[in-house]
Amino acid sequence: MTMLILYAVAFKLFFACHVLSQDTCRILEFIEPEADSYLEHHVIQSTLVDDNDQCEINCYVERMCLSFNFGMLGPGNKFTCELSDSDHYQHPGDLVSKKGFSYHPTAKLCGGLACPHAASCLPNQQGNLRCVCPGHWPKITNCERGFLFHWTLNGSDPLVSLHNGASHKTADGRTVLYLDGNQRSYAETPAIPIQKISFSLLCWVKVLSLPGHPIHIYSDWSTPHQFRLAIMELYGSSRLCVDLRRSDSQSKTIVYFCDGDITIGEWMHVAATWSRENRVGKLYINGTKTGQQTALGPQDSLDLNPSGHTVFDIGLKRDSMVKAPCMDT
Repeated sequence: MTMLILYAVAFKLFFACHVLSQDTCRILEFIEPEADSYLEHHVIQSTLVDDNDQCEINCYVERMCLSFNFGMLGPGNKFTCELSDSDHYQHPGDLVSKKGFSYHPTAKLCGGLACPHAASCLPNQQGNLRCVCPGHWPKITNCERGFLFHWTLNGSDPLVSLHNGASHKTADGRTVLYLDGNQRSYAETPAIPIQKISFSLLCWVKVLSLPGHPIHIYSDWSTPHQFRLAIMELYGSSRLCVDLRRSDSQSKTIVYFCDGDITIGEWMHVAATWSRENRVGKLYINGTKTGQQTALGPQDSLDLNPSGHTVFDIGLKRDSMVKAPCMDT
């Protein structure tokens, strides 16, 4: 599964990278786990979680995590999640057999590309594969430092553009992206190729007040619609929502559901995951799963709508910018 973003948010909206000690975020691609296997000697954090997706999110949030061990049920029907700061590429002798555990690496080699040992193989904005090494590794030829698809939202990243009153402000000791609640106040990032993969969207959100329209945290939401992670008013409360679309006009929705309450004035960690392999979308708030939905419509049509758009939006429901009357599709 690919971790895509991100940032922190508020509406009036603050955005900032959610890795508090860093100015950038990262993406991780989790490759096929190895059953009855365990990476020993490198565990940096051990917690109990509800499911595998929650363990993946924990690994993403912990910037030193390169792999994790996922174990048997513990107290309260929870699973054991052990994050490691290494992997079997760097320490093959530390991967041992252990019944009831599975080992989940994140480093994926690039096949025929001249990547150094244990490099990650990640797509760039055009979908081409590039070799990427963790930022703390020494400089190695043919390997980029850090992870692709991250944008700093403190005003230093030329790939992030602000529009119609979006600005940067200091909040809680950090420079963040601030959106004032106006439906036309937003930021843009380059589009990234997510149509055919599993992925997760994660961010910190602080809603200062409700603007009277859906709050699109991150989206590609104009014709043809592809995806949105949003906050919507439902039954008198603010709910976290995820909406993924395919190109089939007869059954355009892959998953669309809302679950979990958003509290006004509090920073909350929100996440949406899409597992193409399991055909399931899930929502999380503060590390707890709030809901899930199995893919709707034809199960052999799981590609997201290839919109062809060159940018994705932070804080914008782009189809509302048209001047003609329109419905919230």
